[in-house]
Amino acid sequence: PLALDELQAKTASLEDKITELQQRNESTDFARQVAETRLSKTQAVASKLETEKTELESHLATKSSELEEVSRELDAKAIEIKAATDESRHIEMSRDAATRDLECLRSFIDGEGDASSIKGELSASALYIYESVETLMQK
Repeated sequence: PLALDELQAKTASLEDKITELQQRNESTDFARQVAETRLSKTQAVASKLETEKTELESHLATKSSELEEVSRELDAKAIEIKAATDESRHIEMSRDAATRDLECLRSFIDGEGDASSIKGELSASALYIYESVETLMQK
């Protein structure tokens, strides 16, 4: 009977250990399922973030290209404006010179001022006109 009692006690102890191991296994399975669910959700979020990152990089590249194009257009416009400004200054200077030449030639025609001072103030083209008028007046 003693051996039977020992055997029953050992059997009961083994059954308790089996029950404990089954509970641990169930607990481990549950923890694994939770971890797999979290991993799956994390992977889905990571995939979504990667897609958004790719879309943003593409959008950024497009906007960067557009900005470069606008920058080139602005540079071209700035060159056009500078050329127009330079041309406008040149026209204004030419107009001022022509006005001075005209005043000098009028003075000469009206008999005001001496020829040498008038010749010194004329531009090359006005000097040609002056000499032509002087020749005509001498004839």
